[in-house]
Amino acid sequence: MSNFIVHVFLVCSFASMRAEAADRLKVAVFGDSIAAGIAADEQPGRPSLRFYIDTQHVVKKVIFSALLGRAISPKSRATALEFDYLARRLRRTKYSFLLGDAEYSLRSRVRRETGAEVDLLDLTLVASGYEFSDIPLKRLLKDFSKTGRAPDVVVVNYTAMDFLYGRSVKDFKKDVKKFFTELLVQFPQIDLVIGQLVDPLMFLVGPDRVVAPVHPILPFSGRPFKCSDSFYINRLGWDIGLYPGYTGPLLEKQELRMVEFRRVLDEVIASIENREGDFAIFSGDIALTQSEGVEERLAKQLSVDCMHPTIEGHKTLSEIFWQAGADIFHKRSESL
Repeated sequence: MSNFIVHVFLVCSFASMRAEAADRLKVAVFGDSIAAGIAADEQPGRPSLRFYIDTQHVVKKVIFSALLGRAISPKSRATALEFDYLARRLRRTKYSFLLGDAEYSLRSRVRRETGAEVDLLDLTLVASGYEFSDIPLKRLLKDFSKTGRAPDVVVVNYTAMDFLYGRSVKDFKKDVKKFFTELLVQFPQIDLVIGQLVDPLMFLVGPDRVVAPVHPILPFSGRPFKCSDSFYINRLGWDIGLYPGYTGPLLEKQELRMVEFRRVLDEVIASIENREGDFAIFSGDIALTQSEGVEERLAKQLSVDCMHPTIEGHKTLSEIFWQAGADIFHKRSESL
């Protein structure tokens, strides 16, 4: 008899939890280190002690693994998840415009503008892009298998890593189409809010400058920390031959390549909107953020590592994403 009562209690509790969850918007967030809020609370020129401690921790772990014969890199499919785990020390999720709780965050905006509460599913993967998007997609499928509830809205904010890693335009198109095809085959009724690619060239080849008085990796060297040091440590720009202060002929080539990357994303999104081919089953709405003027604003709102936005930068991104997705969130909230 007691076992029966316990069973009934558990069934009722589970049903109650499911009903409560159904009254809240479920939003899944795909993205990279920007969505994860890395270094958002740091300011150029006056980094915190936490920045030094966390940076040294991550770099030492990577170096130690390399000495043991195991190179951990976000560029390798085999170690992308492991690198993401190490980099969690650098995450500042609470300041993220997509994942945080600040007044400018997505969760707060939806609550303030529509009255709906939001359950967020963090599917970010640090230093990653569309090439490895199947990894977090598997996590979404696992969550659906466990909870039985698909997301109402999926936000995608892969910014520039495919571009910086030297991915070809042809392969990038294949990656983007594969991701959205697999996502929408599984969840054809979701709504999509997609971030346009961020052009990193303004940040990457800008004038080199000192951003910290002490080098976080070589604190006793007497060297300050510059943007070039940050890009060197993270190997950003190496695959496309660019670095802070670069003014050579490769710059124009990469500018044209970024135009092609954005064209590819626009074309795939147009195919989704028009329900073409594999996207014929899609029944939701889709929104793409605007890119005009974004880089100019973010260039003035970069953290101590010269590549991630500060809290002010996250406020900027919040405005941009809300302008694009407000109608979708209002519609979904009204349907609860």
